[in-house]
Amino acid sequence: MLAPETIETIEKLASYVATSHNARQIEETARARNAQNPAFQFLFGGQGHDYYHDCLRRYRAQPQLLQQPLQQPLQPQQQQ
Repeated sequence: MLAPETIETIEKLASYVATSHNARQIEETARARNAQNPAFQFLFGGQGHDYYHDCLRRYRAQPQLLQQPLQQPLQPQQQQ
């Protein structure tokens, strides 16, 4: 289970990346600036990696999800 702080970080970055015209550049910058930051290990395949990519996919497919307040975050989908 992901910590609430990790979920918030993932959703904020995913929403920014999903709506950006230069998503790849934003991700590369985030990786470079946060390589040693445990809160961003999802960018390197760590805990939350699958949830980050799921958020990106859902935000791109359903932009209205970006209007949801973080008090009701997207819940990580169960791996099957």
